[in-house]
Amino acid sequence: MANLTGVSAGVALPVDLASYGLPGCQLYAFGLSGPFTAEVGNVVNWSVSIPNVAALSGFAFDVQALIFDVPSSQAGLALSNGLRPTLGS
Repeated sequence: MANLTGVSAGVALPVDLASYGLPGCQLYAFGLSGPFTAEVGNVVNWSVSIPNVAALSGFAFDVQALIFDVPSSQAGLALSNGLRPTLGS
């Protein structure tokens, strides 16, 4: 996994979420975006179309999943690991 550190919206990342009832969870990607899916099991497939534009080559972005999982924590939520894909690599 990439070293996901930095600042987003004035918040230094990663953020330890133990004090929010999510022990063992770190927030690596700040912001909320879809899609919202309902899946059964432990695998979710997500795809996005990215145009073939040379200007996007090298663009990196952070992604992380928020999972509604009542038994996992007081908050009933869990987070995936963070991922930083880079386009064109």
